[in-house]
Amino acid sequence: MKSPCLKYFNGNKAVTVSVDASKNRLGAVLLQEGQPVAYGSLEYVPGKNLVIADALSRAQSTTDNFDEVLGQEATVRINLLTQASPTKWEEIASLTAGDPEMQDVLLHIINGWPQKRKRK
Repeated sequence: MKSPCLKYFNGNKAVTVSVDASKNRLGAVLLQEGQPVAYGSLEYVPGKNLVIADALSRAQSTTDNFDEVLGQEATVRINLLTQASPTKWEEIASLTAGDPEMQDVLLHIINGWPQKRKRK
């Protein structure tokens, strides 16, 4: 019997992200101790070929609390990636609150990204 290709993610181990890109595709793998724990790829598709996304963007939503539903979905997806302890989440929240760059990122996520990048 062969061992599985992907190893289980361990929140106590260091993580390495390895990414490679070409003109039309982006691939990434999440590694722990040199072993893959997750992977993914994206393929560039020109906007004119995105007929389903175009139709969906024009469709009227019947959900009044779209932001709340989206937030719940994002939380579920994050929790699927890692099962951190409540103490670890508190540590992440505390470190994020004390990091000026992360505060800028959070502001942009909530209020929208600026059209032009400000140079420091």
